[in-house]
Amino acid sequence: DQIFRYHFVLARDALKRIPIDEGPESIANFELLFSLSEGQSYALLETRASVLACIHTVRNAYEHFAQLCNALLLEPQIPVDECALYKVRARLPNSELKHELDLLAGSDWFKYVAAYSNTSKHRALVQQSLHLSFADGVAGVRVEGFTHDADYPPHMIGDLLEGVLSVKNQIVTCGNALSRQLVRVKV
Repeated sequence: DQIFRYHFVLARDALKRIPIDEGPESIANFELLFSLSEGQSYALLETRASVLACIHTVRNAYEHFAQLCNALLLEPQIPVDECALYKVRARLPNSELKHELDLLAGSDWFKYVAAYSNTSKHRALVQQSLHLSFADGVAGVRVEGFTHDADYPPHMIGDLLEGVLSVKNQIVTCGNALSRQLVRVKV
């Protein structure tokens, strides 16, 4: 959680150092689009790196959570080097924990986080750029769409960070369900 918060704050603060006007049609936005200063380019890079770190941290947290569930609940256990969240979910009995993990795994943001993480680890980095849209009335930094197991739409960085934060926060719900299940198993 501390590592996630560190990168989340870095991304948010770096984004603030890119002076984008709210109206996409502003002259300042066009000037920014065509002539980023060295400091602004660095802030864009810092945003990109921190978003990537947030996504990897969240995705890895769920793999650690899967290892915890494996060690505490499954008999026989899945070998550590083969343990993954989807395998643990498949082996869990019907329970509140399984339900929460199924809801999580079926959510659009979890799928996005998993696909983004896998794409950036195995294929290429997902592109990020300044974005001005007269049609949508939007100006800001956007992560471009990409394809992994499905087509994933582009997202403005602020929206993306909120989505990743919601996935991160779901681990608390899952952890509470794990705790309640452990209490029932021990009784």
